[in-house]
Amino acid sequence: MTWKFIMMYSVMLLMFKTGNFQRLVVEPMNIQPGVTESLSVNCSLALTKMSGFLSLANLTLYKAIEDSQYIQICSLASGNVIEDTNAGDGTCKGNINNKGGSYLNVQWLFPNLHMSGQYKCQAVGLSLSWKEVTLTSTATVSGSELSLATLSEQLRFVQIENAVFQMNIVKENLATKELFWKNLEQNISLLAANQNKDTELLQLNLSQHMTSMTQQMTSMTQQMTSMTQQMTSMTQQMTSMTQQMSSMTQQMSSMTQQMSSMTQQMSSMTQQMTSMTQQMSSMTQQMTSMTQQMTSMTQQMTSMTQQMTSMTQQMSSMTQQMSSMTQQMSSMTQQMSSMTQQMTSMTQQMSSMTQQMTSMTQQMTSMTQQMTSMTQQMTSMTQQMTSMTQQMTSMTQQIQIVQENLANSLEMLFYKSPVFEGRRYYLAKQLASFSSTSAQATCHLYGGYLAEIDKENEFHFVRAFLNNYKQFICVSISGSDEDIEGHWVNLRNNTFLTYLQWNANEPDGGRDQNCLSICRDYNWLMGSTFCFFVYDFKNQKSYLCEIPEL
Repeated sequence: MTWKFIMMYSVMLLMFKTGNFQRLVVEPMNIQPGVTESLSVNCSLALTKMSGFLSLANLTLYKAIEDSQYIQICSLASGNVIEDTNAGDGTCKGNINNKGGSYLNVQWLFPNLHMSGQYKCQAVGLSLSWKEVTLTSTATVSGSELSLATLSEQLRFVQIENAVFQMNIVKENLATKELFWKNLEQNISLLAANQNKDTELLQLNLSQHMTSMTQQMTSMTQQMTSMTQQMTSMTQQMTSMTQQMSSMTQQMSSMTQQMSSMTQQMSSMTQQMTSMTQQMSSMTQQMTSMTQQMTSMTQQMTSMTQQMTSMTQQMSSMTQQMSSMTQQMSSMTQQMSSMTQQMTSMTQQMSSMTQQMTSMTQQMTSMTQQMTSMTQQMTSMTQQMTSMTQQMTSMTQQIQIVQENLANSLEMLFYKSPVFEGRRYYLAKQLASFSSTSAQATCHLYGGYLAEIDKENEFHFVRAFLNNYKQFICVSISGSDEDIEGHWVNLRNNTFLTYLQWNANEPDGGRDQNCLSICRDYNWLMGSTFCFFVYDFKNQKSYLCEIPEL
């Protein structure tokens, strides 16, 4: 028995330390204002004694307002006494049962973004060893802003529900038959106007498409600039190559003239060599004849001595002539060798120039092809730009139609104030029902927000404007202490209100009246009111939008 008890106690202690018996469940885990119908936070402790508790003293639910700071929402003590601290318009309930399961539950209807964040459940009691023990568990609720599509759809559903609700009220009240028909006509107009609100999505899509098209046009302009620079560079290269070709053509012309002159010189020298060869042949013949004469005249040497002397002189002269001709032929041979070298060099230069011209011709052909391709690309880009310009024109016209429809519906549904410091105030004419979330969404749809009064001259201007419409007993503006009682913040950005003009004994609504209004019976001073109400013919209420003047 002792070992069984020790093992059972060890298992219970392990389960106690790991918190397997305590749970904190949130439903749903993500909220969307105006869409989510309720938020439930449930802290439970199953099988209290099996979880390591001898008795449970209290269950407490907290919400994080900063990373390490929590505020108490509500708590449940033994005897099932519930203390509601900061639950606001939420409902707290629970039960402590030391023989079974215990729980603490808080539920809010139509939660807003302020209710998202981390929640902590804390259970305090006595352990089996009669020591105080505490268990905690956490859960997180995320929140997301409504998209324009969801917002437009919710507004449409709200307006339809308002119309149905108003029609039911009018049917039950036969005494207000005339008002029923007027309200019915107005609601039909509202339904027609709400159908145009879907065009807000078109406006956003058109704006995104225009941004994308502008980026494409910018990219295309950059490509065209780059292509223009490339074409300029290619034109400069072609100009340089043309100049080089012109210079090479001039050099080739000069070399051709030199070759022609050298050819003429070689022809003249060839003729001279031919003439000299003929002279040498004639002289050889003469020498042969003279030798024969000398042989025949050997016997006549004495008588012919003078002739021989003369002939010797002639031969000496001829020898000198032959030496001179030999020197001329040597000089001509050297000139011909030099000319041959020059012609070889010129031939090599011409071959190199021909190769350069061939390469330049290929480059010019490639550049011409590139220019043709770039011209085709520019033509295609010009066509795309023309098409995009037409699309932008069409989109601009559609946007203008949407803006005109919004402006017309604004004039039909609201009373408009004069301009005050660059903005106007719009007072809703008639409501079947009201919630701060739907009112803020409607103001946002028209480009504004629930009126945020932050200085004295603005407050006096609004009071004077509201005094013209005394059929409304209260007009809701931006302001709520729904999260923390007494801490009034703007609904749009959750910043603290800096200007408040309360009526005497206000605020007096406690955790039930969490929204800020300006009331007729308070001489248009501020008071706390409910964040949701339905149509009341005798006590009509409205809300005030603040929209910047474009």
